[in-house]
Amino acid sequence: MKTKLFMLLFGFCLSLSAQIGINTTTPQAILDIVSDTSAVLFPRNLDPTANIKNPVEGMVVFDSKQHVLQFYCGLKWNTIQFLANDTLFNPNTGTVKILGGSGGAVPTFSGYNNLSTFTTLSNGKFTANDVGVFYYVTYSHPLTYQIDVTRWPYNDPNYWIKDPSKWDDASICVNTSTIYKTQYTGPTTTPTTAEIVSSVSSTTTPNSIPVSTFKPNIINGQVHIWRLVLNFEKNQNAAVRITGRISNNYASYLKTTALPAWGNAATPQYGSTTLDFITISAGTPETGYTLEIAVDGLIQISVQSFTRMSLHVD
Repeated sequence: MKTKLFMLLFGFCLSLSAQIGINTTTPQAILDIVSDTSAVLFPRNLDPTANIKNPVEGMVVFDSKQHVLQFYCGLKWNTIQFLANDTLFNPNTGTVKILGGSGGAVPTFSGYNNLSTFTTLSNGKFTANDVGVFYYVTYSHPLTYQIDVTRWPYNDPNYWIKDPSKWDDASICVNTSTIYKTQYTGPTTTPTTAEIVSSVSSTTTPNSIPVSTFKPNIINGQVHIWRLVLNFEKNQNAAVRITGRISNNYASYLKTTALPAWGNAATPQYGSTTLDFITISAGTPETGYTLEIAVDGLIQISVQSFTRMSLHVD
């Protein structure tokens, strides 16, 4: 009887104060925990998605299988990830991997050859008249992406302000009050063609060649890594160098790879090679980058993929 009376009085006191203090007699919130030597231990769960049948928005649990904190935003469980500077995952990071143009079509190589004649290479085959000349890489629209790799941050500087309308997947939980959000681990979003590549234009090159212009994030100081993967077929027993160049109104970046002297008409050399470029955004009004390829020998080339990786900016 005494126990029941005590619990009744205790519950009555809590309902009056509406605040609970642990190690403090002056709680500053509904629950105020003070400790210099310990911490809060969240419930540990091997699989929150499967085991918590009726989650409520705002729930936090420790996923003891993945060893991460997760919270429920009302639609799905999300992983809380922290970087070295203790801020939440920053939305200006991400990867966009382009596999091809419309229907997965490989891009074309166009330019003026050694005879000053405008040409589009047939099946990416560089002849003697094409050696030493940079050809622009142009994709047909709309672009085709590798969905399981692409994590899309918008190019617009307003992307720093969290606006749910900027996302094309309504199931993403976004905190609109800050510039940060938790990392999204569900179905991926992909950009429209206009958001990653400018419409094919002939006004951006000295010789008015229609080209694709690849957009960086317009965030001053942000570092981007661009990875170009090329497939090749070499029928000449001679070394060949392949040089890639991306450039815009601020800078030009070159990368060269050398293929050894191996292969002939009877036994062609097949393979793939990678060219990586690192750029630093100058912010607005920086334009997008054109992509060009040059070779110093006879070879046939096709683009396997072109990927933009945007690194974290505080």
